[in-house]
Amino acid sequence: MVGEFIIKDKKLECHHCNNSIFFKKKAQLNTAVMTFFDLDFMNPSAEVFVCSNCKYLFWFLEPEMKEISSTT
Repeated sequence: MVGEFIIKDKKLECHHCNNSIFFKKKAQLNTAVMTFFDLDFMNPSAEVFVCSNCKYLFWFLEPEMKEISSTT
C-alpha cells in the first residue's frame, strides 16, 4: 500500500527528505531464542513505512494509524 498516513494524530513525514508518501509493509521481528526453538511465528510484527523518495524506514509496534490517502 502506498499513501500518506497519520500516526498518533501526527502526519508521518520523512526526517531526511520531508516527503510524506510512504510504502506500508509488515515485518516480523525475529529473535534468536524463538528461531532456535522454531517458533518464529510467535514473534511480534511491526508496521514499516518506507519513504517513497529516499527509502528511509520508520518502524512502529502497534501504531495508532489513519490513512490519509492511498495510491494502491
